[in-house]
Amino acid sequence: MASKAIVALLLVVAACHRSPTAPAADIVGTITSRVPVFNAPMPQMLVQGDPASCDNSYIVYLWKVRRISFASGASADTSALAVGAQVRIWTDGTALTSCPAQVAAIDIQIDRPAS
Repeated sequence: MASKAIVALLLVVAACHRSPTAPAADIVGTITSRVPVFNAPMPQMLVQGDPASCDNSYIVYLWKVRRISFASGASADTSALAVGAQVRIWTDGTALTSCPAQVAAIDIQIDRPAS
């Protein structure tokens, strides 16, 4: 009887501690350049969303990044952020509304590495 109670308690605790669904990415697109834009003295990349337009292009600054990973969950570093890679980017919520917009990435997921 005690073992059934323990199992039930463990199931309740496990259900309460499930991680919430991750929020949708702020940006989904393809890295089209790693050349600094606007001569900014910080690591950055240009990401083009779909459909291609100025409103769907982003200069993504990398100075706040805390995590870069592949879709599998394996860790990556900035060398994996190559032109042609398809990425999902979560930002700090701030954007400079230039064209293209400028944002600071917090987390980056590489859905498809550059070939």
